[in-house]
Amino acid sequence: MPAYIDSVAKGVSTVMVSYSSWNGVKMHANRHLVTGYLKKKLGFKGFVMQITPTLFKLPLLRASSIW
Repeated sequence: MPAYIDSVAKGVSTVMVSYSSWNGVKMHANRHLVTGYLKKKLGFKGFVMQITPTLFKLPLLRASSIW
């Protein structure tokens, strides 16, 4: 993820997550990568967004499992 590391280090303020999957988990529902890696490990303080219609394609999840 060199591009994300470099972008966060340079102060990017918005990241858009995709509808693709990683290890069977949709990226915009991947708490490990969005919260754990992007926000906590890399220190990203900006806004994370997704394409809204894709959120409705996810199986029912508790709100706390998304972010």
